[in-house]
Amino acid sequence: MAKQYKIYSLISFQHKLATEQACIEYLALLRWPEGYRCSKCGCQESYQLRVRPRVFMCSAVCNHQESVTAGTILHRTKLPLLMWFWAA
Repeated sequence: MAKQYKIYSLISFQHKLATEQACIEYLALLRWPEGYRCSKCGCQESYQLRVRPRVFMCSAVCNHQESVTAGTILHRTKLPLLMWFWAA
């Protein structure tokens, strides 16, 4: 999650955030700018769920799950993030 996103134009936006995974990574960077940290146990290790790619699960014993969209206007949306990013 050490990527830096600098978006200067619509064209660079299209290139940087062209896939659902890129949008998820961008939101994860905004949510955890210092890297992932479990809100339950403080562990810094996580993995992304395959069946729910917006959700990260703590690698520690607590197995706490956190979504990159939790607590935002995008929480529980069924639409792809790419569609929301384009709408914005």
